[in-house]
Amino acid sequence: MHLPDPIKQFIYINGIFDIICGVGILSDIPILRDIHLSFLKKYDDRHRRFMAFWILNYGIIRLLSTNMSLVQLSYVLEGVAYLIEMQSDNQNSCAWRGTYTVSACLLIAGLIH
Repeated sequence: MHLPDPIKQFIYINGIFDIICGVGILSDIPILRDIHLSFLKKYDDRHRRFMAFWILNYGIIRLLSTNMSLVQLSYVLEGVAYLIEMQSDNQNSCAWRGTYTVSACLLIAGLIH
């Protein structure tokens, strides 16, 4: 699958960003922690760690994988997961952040196709 260079560069940079944010969550660095965790209005330590490892996983896929179908799937799964979280517990999720994330993930996945 051939992707234009700007899309490949975006995916690569996004992978680096996700890894930095995942490490930031695990290290409890406020600005890095809050980028992703601000989607949730409340969370405990288990949710925080789970979110960090999940973000690290898809960040590594985006940074290192040459399989664009796998990269595309990482964006679809991220978007769907945020959508499910928004639907299942709208009291705990930030709707505008979730809507942005779902839309961005699905748009990027569509660009990869």
